[in-house]
Amino acid sequence: MKYLFSVLIAIVCSYNLSAQQKFEVYFDFGKHVPNAASSKSLEKWITENRNAEVLKVSGYADSVDANDYNKKLSLQRIQTVVEQLKANRIRINENVVLQPFGEDFSISADQSKNRKVTIAYRDQTQKELEPFTVSDTVYDDIPHVFKNKKPGDIIRLRNIHFVRNKEEVIPESVPVLEQLYAVLAANPRLTIEIHGHICCNPNVYDTKLSYRRAKYIFTYLLEKGIPLNQLAYKGFGSAYPVYPIPEQTHAQQVANRRVEILIVRL
Repeated sequence: MKYLFSVLIAIVCSYNLSAQQKFEVYFDFGKHVPNAASSKSLEKWITENRNAEVLKVSGYADSVDANDYNKKLSLQRIQTVVEQLKANRIRINENVVLQPFGEDFSISADQSKNRKVTIAYRDQTQKELEPFTVSDTVYDDIPHVFKNKKPGDIIRLRNIHFVRNKEEVIPESVPVLEQLYAVLAANPRLTIEIHGHICCNPNVYDTKLSYRRAKYIFTYLLEKGIPLNQLAYKGFGSAYPVYPIPEQTHAQQVANRRVEILIVRL
C-alpha cells in the first residue's frame, strides 16, 4: 500500500502495553453468541471488573470456512460482546480498536481455541499513571503516513459533522470528505464500509438518520468518481454508543454522533 503515504488523516494511539490485561470469550462453531461456559465467565468478569476500561476487542474464527466469511463472523462476535459490555456499563474507551480476523492470525491446532473474542482492558484507577492519548487531527495541507492499518481496522472520522437532525454535512466538513475521496482515488484496491452512528436516541432500532448520513457520504464519493466496488455503507443508529445514552455532556453527544470507516480490503 505504497499509495497510503498520501493519506491525510492521522490517528496515533499510544499506551503502556504492560498495563493491559486480557480476557477471552469463546464461541461454538458458526455462532456469534458466547457459549454457555463463556457467557457465565463474561458475566462474572463484568461483576468483578467494574473499573475496567476496554481498549481493544479482537474477534477470531476457526479455519473451517473462507477468510471473508470468518472475518464477518469475527466482527459479529465482537459486536455481540461490545453490546453486552455497554449494556452493563463497562467503560469503552472512545478510541477503542475493534479488530476482526479471518484466517490472518496464528491459528491454533485446537479449533475451539480459535473461536473467540479477546478483550484488552485496563483498570481505570491506574489511568493517571498510565495515560492513553490519541491524536486524530485532520491535516488540511500536509500528507501524513497512515501506518499499520489493515483490513478489519476501523477509523473514526471525528471532523465530519452534520446539520442537526439532517444528513447534510456542514461546510467545514467538506474538506474531510475531499481528503477521503483523494485516498480512495489514489488507492483503487482500497475498499471501505461507511458506518453511521447517532447520539441521544435510546431507541436502538431507529437507524434511519444514521443510514441516511452514511449514504450521504457514500453518494458523495460515488458521484466524485469512486467505483461502486470500493464502497459500502451501514447505519447503526445509537446501537453502539461510545458513551451510554442518555449522554451526560455535550462532548459525549458529539463522540456518539460519529462516522467510522471500516477497512474491508487494501
